Amino acid sequence: MEKNSFIKARISSATKLDFESICQELGVQPTTKARELIEAFVQAEYGRLSDRITVHIYRPSGYDFGAWRVKMRLRNPAELEWEGAPVPFAFPELPSSRRLHPDDGFLAIVRNVKTGEHSIGGQFVKGRWEGHLYSNGVAEGENQTSIEQVQVALRETINNLLTRFGKASLATDPPSTPIAS
Repeated sequence: MEKNSFIKARISSATKLDFESICQELGVQPTTKARELIEAFVQAEYGRLSDRITVHIYRPSGYDFGAWRVKMRLRNPAELEWEGAPVPFAFPELPSSRRLHPDDGFLAIVRNVKTGEHSIGGQFVKGRWEGHLYSNGVAEGENQTSIEQVQVALRETINNLLTRFGKASLATDPPSTPIAS
């Protein structure tokens, strides 16, 4: 990883002197220790970022009323990878009046731990997922499940996955959910 950005901080001369003296006692360069402290802080607090996942649902021109495009992006694509492979995800439970379908390459088969059943889910590829959302069995104008509700459900699903398998936990723990893909 290229390290070419700098953070400058104003501290008192006494604090700077103490920091440098402690680093010398530890046998580490002050710049190295400062970088380690910042990286540890970011790792510990990364979950506070609200833009780890973006969910965009829209109806392109030419699409039928009731057919939508869905695009999701991860701020950090590596968060939902395990040993270089994508971590699959189950679609959120939506009322039967809405149906998600992944585009080619974004489909994964997932196993429900509670029921043991397999279903179509998704997987991020290089930090993105794309697919379609349909109004299912109900005219779009009469659909009780709004696009905003679907957007929230998708965001919550992925945020839960990020919390479970994201940056901090991926370093040590493999996914515990049996997955077939």
